[in-house]
Amino acid sequence: MIVKTIFKIHRLVFRKPSKSNVRMALEQKQYMYDLSWRVGMLYICGESVEGISEWLSVEERDIISMLNKLADEVKYE
Repeated sequence: MIVKTIFKIHRLVFRKPSKSNVRMALEQKQYMYDLSWRVGMLYICGESVEGISEWLSVEERDIISMLNKLADEVKYE
């Protein structure tokens, strides 16, 4: 419960999920190598949202949307 609250506060402040939250989402997603997985991997490896946007030729708002969607899919135990 505490972790979920911390992740929500991070998203409210920074408008994007934390790297730990995205990492949890990718672990639970069972390695479906789609675009959102690639965005998540680049993000947790330290690439900025702007850099990911340039690499994949996708707008920054779409990158942030994908990251938030990944974070929404995390199931907390």
